[in-house]
Amino acid sequence: MNTRTIITIAALGLCAGAAVFPARSFAVTSAEKVYLDSYRGRSHDVPIPTFVETPAVGYDIIHAIAPADVILEFVVDKEGYVEHLRVVDDGGCDFDVTIPVTNAVYGWRFEPAIKNGKPVATKVRLEIDFTEEEENAAGPASPANAQKGVAKVAFKPLVVVASK
Repeated sequence: MNTRTIITIAALGLCAGAAVFPARSFAVTSAEKVYLDSYRGRSHDVPIPTFVETPAVGYDIIHAIAPADVILEFVVDKEGYVEHLRVVDDGGCDFDVTIPVTNAVYGWRFEPAIKNGKPVATKVRLEIDFTEEEENAAGPASPANAQKGVAKVAFKPLVVVASK
């Protein structure tokens, strides 16, 4: 394999990756900030999120599925990374929702739970709610402003399933 072939393969891989992992700015959204702030000052009996990313699910999809809840279980390892993530309940959603949700949560980072003064891997459950507001700044939902609804994503508190 020559250099040109390697560069071409790498470029194709980047393009394919862009299709699977949509581009996103790393500005913290209000849902993310509220979730991170809810863990300030808490004890380390549960993993403490330090970075969360809202799933890249479009308004049209949320409008079609809302209200819906997606429930995940995963392990936060001793270093604070997400492992062994699985969808426990997809809330009736299809891959247009579950793939962006799992991709986003795999990117989350945590301060691991502490047991006997040492970091421990912890299996947790996370519920993510997708809802849509009936009203917006332009007034009540109507055919004239139906596409101006506000899609909401909310993260429920982590529930510890097991710790090691």
